[in-house]
Amino acid sequence: MTEFNQRVRYAIFKSIFGIFGLDAKKVQSDEFLEIKQVSFQSKTWSATFNDTTLEKAKVFCGIKTTLAVGVWNNISNLLFIVYGKHPEIGLYLEQKVKECHNESRRSTQTIGVSKLIKEFDFKMKPIDLKEQELINLFNLKFGHFSWENHLA
Repeated sequence: MTEFNQRVRYAIFKSIFGIFGLDAKKVQSDEFLEIKQVSFQSKTWSATFNDTTLEKAKVFCGIKTTLAVGVWNNISNLLFIVYGKHPEIGLYLEQKVKECHNESRRSTQTIGVSKLIKEFDFKMKPIDLKEQELINLFNLKFGHFSWENHLA
């Protein structure tokens, strides 16, 4: 696909959906949802943002974009979801995109679920775990913290 065709396709997509690259949009408002998925077996439970652009980073600067990170054990066992929104996420992504641009490398960032909870006040929603099991799991993986204060 030529660069011109890519730009036309992008412009059409943006005019129809209002934003490029987010997973969902509420029909009657400018609220968006970005969903990330992580394997329970992964060493780090992190939201990974591949090929992030300044435009996408700016979307997270507002309070109308919710980030949800699902942690899965196998293909059909959703253990829990960490979710929330915070304008500092957009600023963090924006800074990292600029760093990557200055270094002429691909823009990929990660934010760990513990950081999302501790620094951005995200909530934890157990799905296939009991609340106490989730708290115990976080204590084992990340150390003691007031995880119970972040249960949804």
